[in-house]
Amino acid sequence: MLLWLASYPRSGNTFLRIILRQRYAVRSVCSEFDREGPAPRTIRKSAILTPDYVSVEDPVVPDVTGLKTHALPPNSAEPALYVVRDGRDSLVSYAHFALTQVEGLRLDEISPGQVTNKVRELILYPRLNYGTWSQNVEAWTRRPNTHVLRFEELVARPGEVVDRAIGELGLNLRLFSESIPSFEDLHRASGVFFRRGATGTWPEIFSRELHALFWKHNGTVMERLGYRFSAPLKACA
Repeated sequence: MLLWLASYPRSGNTFLRIILRQRYAVRSVCSEFDREGPAPRTIRKSAILTPDYVSVEDPVVPDVTGLKTHALPPNSAEPALYVVRDGRDSLVSYAHFALTQVEGLRLDEISPGQVTNKVRELILYPRLNYGTWSQNVEAWTRRPNTHVLRFEELVARPGEVVDRAIGELGLNLRLFSESIPSFEDLHRASGVFFRRGATGTWPEIFSRELHALFWKHNGTVMERLGYRFSAPLKACA
């Protein structure tokens, strides 16, 4: 059986895959190349997710294969887990990822202004087949047979959140291990890819003007999901 593992970029998809691999021995593959730049070494097209920081030994492999995607939902009936993150945090993380992995900058070479400009670009222009943040979230959260996980809850209570999602989708998976790598473990393994894993850090980048622009394009979806406006104090970028 196929299980879609979906999210807008930089919303916790890889962490979800690691939890499923570690906890339920569910292997997953990428459904597409990231055409904006080279994919991380642990997320290659048609590659089984077996990164160094996953320690599980191979048990009896369950009859479920995860399909990781950031694309808009396919016209199919397979069950899906969709991770949604506060769009402001997601875009800041995506901006850092684009600057390092696509444009080749080191983290210490990136200025707040560069991140701000990249976030503005992500707000205004859809990304390939991903759409904008709100287009992606709206399409997946309204899709049938899809369970929505909050990034903020996933990082706080990963086992509980994933176990509940597996149960609500009615997936017949046996718990294999209680062990889940901490974000510190993941950061040590790949500090560029697992940069912070924090929530609510977007005010470090968003000015009032940038936040107004973001809310103009994404406010309806943000409010539907319960994310608050919470305007930053900075007057300009």
